[in-house]
Amino acid sequence: MPTNTDDCFEALQISKNERGRVNISYIEELTGKSYDDVLFELGDAVFRNPIKVDRTDKYSGFETSEEYLSGYVKDKLQVARHYAAEFPEF
Repeated sequence: MPTNTDDCFEALQISKNERGRVNISYIEELTGKSYDDVLFELGDAVFRNPIKVDRTDKYSGFETSEEYLSGYVKDKLQVARHYAAEFPEF
């Protein structure tokens, strides 16, 4: 099992393989980078699904773009707009 990498995308793959999901805190641990740096580097490779977000946990609700942008995307867009209006800080 890898214990470190400088590449956030490699860390994302490790997270998916080892943890079965996008785990931003684990990616921070693997890369030694901050939360903001990890999210900046991953860019549109991950999204925060508002339905799965725990507002008290900044690490909750992350999915890969493939997961989030599949299925009923029109419904997801409507939900995302609702949450963005109701909780602009997220």
